[in-house]
Amino acid sequence: MPNRRNSPIKIPFEINGHRYSSEATAKKALRQIGKKLSDETRAKLSIARKKRKHSSETCRKIGLAHKGKTLSAEARAKISAARTGKHYPKLSAAMKGKKHTSTYKYKNGTGTFSGKRHTPESILKISLAKKGYNPSPQTRAKMSAIHRGKIISEEMRQKLSKALRGRKMSAKWIAKHTGEKNCNWRGGISSLEYGWQFNAKLRKEVRERDKYKCQLCGTSQMENLNKLPIHHIDYDKKNNDPVNLITLCNACHSRTGRSRNYWQMFFKSQIMVGMLEEVFKVVNVDAARNNKPAEPL
Repeated sequence: MPNRRNSPIKIPFEINGHRYSSEATAKKALRQIGKKLSDETRAKLSIARKKRKHSSETCRKIGLAHKGKTLSAEARAKISAARTGKHYPKLSAAMKGKKHTSTYKYKNGTGTFSGKRHTPESILKISLAKKGYNPSPQTRAKMSAIHRGKIISEEMRQKLSKALRGRKMSAKWIAKHTGEKNCNWRGGISSLEYGWQFNAKLRKEVRERDKYKCQLCGTSQMENLNKLPIHHIDYDKKNNDPVNLITLCNACHSRTGRSRNYWQMFFKSQIMVGMLEEVFKVVNVDAARNNKPAEPL
């Protein structure tokens, strides 16, 4: 009687009504290695498999079988060439409006990139892959629409500032973004001269009024390492009325170079609030002197 422990377990497989043992299936697979199917056979297989869907169990098995496999450069090139220029309307319609969550997980429920970081080698590969890539005008417009109106948190601003600190732009990048090529170009008005009133004495008075602090972020002149710049609220260099001048740090002064209408409205509203506070202070002082409650304005 044969030893069942040492004898191979024969699991029958049924294909088109025929039952094959695991040994027969393995032999059949070995015979097919290295063989190339004719174009006619490929076409027949393609038609037979069209519209056929794998069950969730089969998909899981296929996924586990391919886990850890790395495609060769040749295989990647073939897949890329086969997919280039193709559009998948069903997939596009299914994913429309959907967004991945911050803790996106794979279908099998394991693995998430949340909290992880790319290795230096991975970062270098991504950088090389994207080198020379220029998005189309349509892609740029979509990206702009997605990010429009988004407010970056103060924590994120600090991280970006730290990451970009000390970085120098290349001569090629500067040439592309200088003068009329820059999105903030205003016809060369930065070269216009200031009014004669805008002297060192006036700038010092404005800084003293603002207690030598940036009126946006609160950075002091000592933290700024240089004298704090004086900003013209209406962007008119000839209008040197102290009400039109405000103290800013270097970073905030750079920010006001963009979205000028927004900053004008913002600073004017801040001035109005400050003026109202001063009025209320005067009214409260007068009321205290006369031992009367302050009347609402």
